[in-house]
Amino acid sequence: MPRVALASLLLLLVGCDDAHRVTVVVRTDLLAGFEFTRVRVTAEELPAQTHDVDPALSYADGVPVAELVLPTGVHELGVELIDRDGARVLARPVGIDARGEATVTVLFTRDCASVSCPRDGEAANARACLGGGCVDPFCTLETPEYCDVNECVADADCADPSGPACLRPRCLTGACLAVGAAFLCSAEESCHPERGCRPTDDPLRCGPPDDDAVLLLPFDDGTAADALGRNPGRLEGEAGAVDGPLGCGRALAIPEGATAYAVVSDSEDFYLAEGAIDLWFRRDPGPSATAGLMSRDAAGAGNGHFSLWLDQDDEVVVRFQNAAEDEIVACSEPLTRGEWHHVGVNFGPPGLELWIDGVQTTRTGPVTVVEGETSELLTCGGGGTLSLRPADVIDWAIGASGAQATSPGEVSSPLTGGAIDHVRISRARRDFRAP
Repeated sequence: MPRVALASLLLLLVGCDDAHRVTVVVRTDLLAGFEFTRVRVTAEELPAQTHDVDPALSYADGVPVAELVLPTGVHELGVELIDRDGARVLARPVGIDARGEATVTVLFTRDCASVSCPRDGEAANARACLGGGCVDPFCTLETPEYCDVNECVADADCADPSGPACLRPRCLTGACLAVGAAFLCSAEESCHPERGCRPTDDPLRCGPPDDDAVLLLPFDDGTAADALGRNPGRLEGEAGAVDGPLGCGRALAIPEGATAYAVVSDSEDFYLAEGAIDLWFRRDPGPSATAGLMSRDAAGAGNGHFSLWLDQDDEVVVRFQNAAEDEIVACSEPLTRGEWHHVGVNFGPPGLELWIDGVQTTRTGPVTVVEGETSELLTCGGGGTLSLRPADVIDWAIGASGAQATSPGEVSSPLTGGAIDHVRISRARRDFRAP
C-alpha cells in the first residue's frame, strides 16, 4: 500500500483530533544515487519506512521520503541515509511536537560524516549533527531556533574559493550545504561538490566514510590523514599526487625508482575478528617486481600478520598469518598495468574472500612471491577464518611491504611507478560486487 494511502487509513482509524499527518522531507548535499541510495525513517511503534532514492530529483532542494501519522505529543524519529552496501552514511535523531498536520525537513550535511554527537563537553541533548557541529534533535528547517550553528547567514558566506568552479553552496539554518550546479558543467556531466564536473554516470566509488569504517585514507589533500580523525597516518619518502580512479579525487603516487609509502600506527581499532580491507591501486608499465600494496607484517610467523601484494607476475596475493595457526592465502589472475583496479578483502567467518574489480576470485594452487633475494611459496584458496589479531605492535605500511622486516619501520618492495587510493579498513564484511 502506498505510504500516503496508509497514512490516510491510520488517520481514519485513530481519529483526526488525536493523530496528525507528518511529512518527512530530506535535504542534503550528498549525491543521491551515488553517495546514498536509500532513506530509512523510524518512529516509535510504527513500521519503518524506506525511500528508494531517485537520482533525477533534487535532494538539495528537498524530497519527501516518508508519511507518518503520529498521536498528539512529542516524538523522536530516526532518519538514516544508506549506501548501496547497506551501510549507514549519515544518521540523526529528529524531534517533533505533533500538534497538527506538519512537514519536518531534516538537514544532512557532508561534513557530518565523521562526527559523533554529543562530543566531550557539549550538552547531552546535542545528539544530532549539522554543519559539522552537534545540535538539538529538534533542529530542522521549520524550527531553526534549535539549530545552534553559525557557519553562515547568507549563501555568500559559504563561498569556497578553493572549491570546484561548479559549486553553488547554500546557507540553511546557519549551516552550509555544498551544493553543485549541474548547469555549469557540460550536458554529459554533473557537479560533484568536492570533485567538480564529472560524467553523469560517474559511479562515485569513493564516497564519504560510514559507520563501519575504522580507517579511511582518501589522500585527497596530499597527506595520509584519516578521514575519520581516529588513526592519522604519515607519509615517508618523496610521495607525489595524481588523479585517482573516476570519482575518487586525488591519489598517493609513488614515482618510478622511489621508496615512498604511508604509515599508520597499530591500534586496537584494527583488532578485528571479522571485517574488510579495500583499496584502489594502479601500476604503470615497467620492470617486473613484487610490490607491496598494504602490510602489517614482519619476518617470521607472528600474530596478526597481514600482507597484500602485487607479485612479480601482476597477480594480487593476500595472506593472513598467526603464529599458532596455519596461514590463509587468496590470489587473483594477472591484472593489466596502467589501469586502476579495486581490491576488496573480507576476513573472518565464514572465510577469506578476495574481490578484484567487483568479481570474487576463485583461483587455487601454488603462487610464488619474490621479494628481493627472498621467495615464498604460498598456496592459494586454502580457505580459513583467520582475523586481524593483535600484531606485536607492527605498524601498517601502505604502498610497500613489511613481510621481510627484521626491525621496526623496515619496509621493502614499494609500489614504485604506481599509485594507491582510498584505503579503508572496516569492522564488518562488505559487499564488493560491482554495482
